[in-house]
Amino acid sequence: MNKYRLKAITGLLTIVISAGILQGCSKNKTVVLNKDTRVEQLEAKISNITVEEKRVDLNFKAVSNYEGDEFLPSFWYGDRVLGTIYSHGFEYRNFREYPFKSIAKENFYSLGEDGVFKKTEKNIRDLNHRNIKDIMWINSNEDIGMIYYYDFTKNEDYVPLIKGAELFDGLPIKADRSKEIVKGKDSYAYSVVSNKDCELVAGNEEYLAAWGIDDTTNKSVIRLLDIGSNKLYKSDTLDGIDVRKVLYIKELEKFIAIDKNGQCYKLTIKGDRIEVENFSKIDLGDLQTINYKRQITLINGSQIAISNIVKKLRNILIRYDFKNNEVNFLFNTSGDEWISVVEYYPEQNIIVLCKEKDIEDMKLKNPNRQFGYKVIKSSIESIYLAQIVDNKLEIFYESKLNMKSEEISEFIRCSINEKGDKIFLYQPITTVKDDTYIKENVVYTFYNIVKK
Repeated sequence: MNKYRLKAITGLLTIVISAGILQGCSKNKTVVLNKDTRVEQLEAKISNITVEEKRVDLNFKAVSNYEGDEFLPSFWYGDRVLGTIYSHGFEYRNFREYPFKSIAKENFYSLGEDGVFKKTEKNIRDLNHRNIKDIMWINSNEDIGMIYYYDFTKNEDYVPLIKGAELFDGLPIKADRSKEIVKGKDSYAYSVVSNKDCELVAGNEEYLAAWGIDDTTNKSVIRLLDIGSNKLYKSDTLDGIDVRKVLYIKELEKFIAIDKNGQCYKLTIKGDRIEVENFSKIDLGDLQTINYKRQITLINGSQIAISNIVKKLRNILIRYDFKNNEVNFLFNTSGDEWISVVEYYPEQNIIVLCKEKDIEDMKLKNPNRQFGYKVIKSSIESIYLAQIVDNKLEIFYESKLNMKSEEISEFIRCSINEKGDKIFLYQPITTVKDDTYIKENVVYTFYNIVKK
């Protein structure tokens, strides 16, 4: 168990809210609150929150005969973390023991704070399960696959919704064939890349949203699928609208699509069609573009957050209100530090951030992996827990990794319980020598958050 004293972090922007509200539904210009901002040094003094950090050694021997297996967390269920046991480096295992493509156990496993696993009766279909209720796009060697729906709380199997080819009818699918092990035999399966996406609609999970763009013609489409009736609604072919996320904004009672430039579009269902209209434009500051859907988080019925996750910037966390067309820059840095948002959990009001350090570009080779060389530009050195208080971000805990010079940490993955007082963090730490991966250890940490 390790406890760290909270230290100052340079670059936290204190927000002072000023008035400025635009009335009406059709908006063209974003109202930016406190445009003239200043970067201040913050020494957090949140005395009503304490954090207990507990690193655990997992008992893999009870569930695996192989060294180097890892536990990839998906979500909390009650007081335990559910996830997947899979092979380090995606090394192929005995198919009977690792039925999922010969790299992972077939069932979900639950993990307690004592490091002990329990096998569940639920099967996995993908290594990227993140929510109790979600959809999975599962590729096949016949076509570009089927989209399935699952709800872990219900005693039912994955429910097939629609084929990928039908969902993206009219949009060329950019795909590569990649060889993989399926059911213990050599087979080929599509690996669909770069120009499509789909997910349950944040704010209205009775719908699935899908979008994609043809990289050659710059033509795009938007789809909405009513899961209950299995009715599909389609937009006309669009010019150059490169969508990053579709949400349902309850205060407007509208579906909204957001493109990579922060342009928002109102989606209206008429008959079996989707009408697409300009709605508003979000000031993204020096973020400039949105690269990934996970940068956008629905906070409540009218607000979203847009996070920096990829590069050195001043604007780390932006909040936008659709109802009033207002932007708040909640967290700014000097731009010299590499700080990004790992996860934003609005229901629990918890934000996980990390600070990275620059390292000399490494072109690393792992002989046990199939993916060849990988260029590494930075390594995580600190993790922060924060919350939003009075329209500003306040950090209440810092965890330093204290790694050796030959160790790097490329990413972390975390999950929070429903109450918001427990976080589980998965963090691979790689030892490097002569531009080669030597070994990888995973640090598993429980954070217990106590608000007095």
